[in-house]
Amino acid sequence: MLVHGARQGIRRCLGGMIEDTARQAEDAIAESLRLRGTVTSDAVFDARVEQTTRGLYEPLVDAQLSSSRMEQLVGWLETLEEEGVRVVVIDIPTFRMAEFFDDAVVEGHARFLDRLGESHLVVRGGPELTSQHFRNLDHMNSDGARRYTAWLLEVLGDHDIVPASGQTVPIPMKRGSR
Repeated sequence: MLVHGARQGIRRCLGGMIEDTARQAEDAIAESLRLRGTVTSDAVFDARVEQTTRGLYEPLVDAQLSSSRMEQLVGWLETLEEEGVRVVVIDIPTFRMAEFFDDAVVEGHARFLDRLGESHLVVRGGPELTSQHFRNLDHMNSDGARRYTAWLLEVLGDHDIVPASGQTVPIPMKRGSR
């Protein structure tokens, strides 16, 4: 998901949303990479935020799932596993995003995650999060991100994906990498 978010951010930068200078686009990309796809915010979702951002999400009503893109993702995951990468699919919670999608899209997304769960660990859900833990309809604020991260680390630890608190795990490097 972070890769998808970074890719979208880069596309926006390069796609003309920042039109003043190429330097601004480069700075925006560098900042996105520095933050590793994250932006911290203590903002809290409220009626004003909903009113000012709702228009960004309304076009999603016409969104449809792409079976070819889903198959492409399945292929990528298989390739990663063939290379020895343990794949974990994380469905990060959003706040009220489902109301912007057609029921068929929401149900198709759930079925796709079920399908991925047949061969990969799929993490869904999370701690109880309210509007106080989101900065808009689909992004957690800093408090929500801290709560979700703590929950996620616990879940991943239960599956031996991350080490127990205080332990470190050496990360193998491929030849020629730094």
